[in-house]
Amino acid sequence: MDKNELISELNKEVYKLVKPSECYLCGCKMSSACNSHVVPQFILKSVAEDGHLYYGQTLFKHNDFIKCEKGINNAFTFHLICKKCDNSYFKTYEKPEFILNFDSIESGQRNRALCEMAIKALLASLSVKNYLSGIKFVTFGIKGTASDMDASDYKNKISYIRKCKNSDEDKINIIYNELLEYETKIACQCILGVVRDIDGNVCFNVRDFESASVANYLYLNILPYKGKTRIIFFNFKYDYEDNNTTLIKQFNSLTKEEKLKFIFVALTMYSEQFFISPSLNEIMKKDKKLVHMFNKTDNANIDDSVYKEFKNFKKYENYLSSKYSK
Repeated sequence: MDKNELISELNKEVYKLVKPSECYLCGCKMSSACNSHVVPQFILKSVAEDGHLYYGQTLFKHNDFIKCEKGINNAFTFHLICKKCDNSYFKTYEKPEFILNFDSIESGQRNRALCEMAIKALLASLSVKNYLSGIKFVTFGIKGTASDMDASDYKNKISYIRKCKNSDEDKINIIYNELLEYETKIACQCILGVVRDIDGNVCFNVRDFESASVANYLYLNILPYKGKTRIIFFNFKYDYEDNNTTLIKQFNSLTKEEKLKFIFVALTMYSEQFFISPSLNEIMKKDKKLVHMFNKTDNANIDDSVYKEFKNFKKYENYLSSKYSK
């Protein structure tokens, strides 16, 4: 059996282990979960070239487990909810007119949509954490890992945000909202747990498992469509102190160009869950500074001091700029 066959067999065993029997949203029994896309397919079509695109993991120097080139139909899907919930629960925002007309939509509907976006991003991350826990159990027999603690945190936040969706209270802080007059070749709908701010100060301690659950994630959506790109960057208001308060003040003091660069570097430093068009992928993979940072900050065994590099975000190339648009 060659390497690819071994990886395929391992993945089958892991997916069988972590396969849910009930829909995460409605609780109904299901024989098989829906193949749910994180980013709407009409957005993926904008990023794809000849029907193909790449995951952010393509920037890893060594990547044996994940095939980074994907077709639109199977580009970063997760399996935690039933088809009925997938079709109905996210309908507020999963339509082109919402992306283009976000600014003119009434506040209640806009808040419901942002809650849906956040829940979809958290479900996707929860699915990844389940997979990682499954890998560790199947290969090493390890249970009760940091991935499990992260998963518990995600579940708590999903529960909170579901309540926010049905509430009249304003629990959302929109940090950045712009409709760019061009289509980026990058798309995402993800969460960012920023460890250090621009000055290098700790936002939250990733190794403090007792208090890590109070981290207030940032939610980033980059949605190119029909010659434009909607970027929405936001977080939620909790009863505890927001660990991103200083970071947000720093962000607000930046110029328009610097804000876009901040968003791009934060995305590549703190997430793998984004899509790149094939032509831009070829350019980004040759950017040694970017690839080095991406690999260095993804190492699970690193000291969090490496995130001090974020203070140098202005020195990185900005692949969200119009220079790299369609």
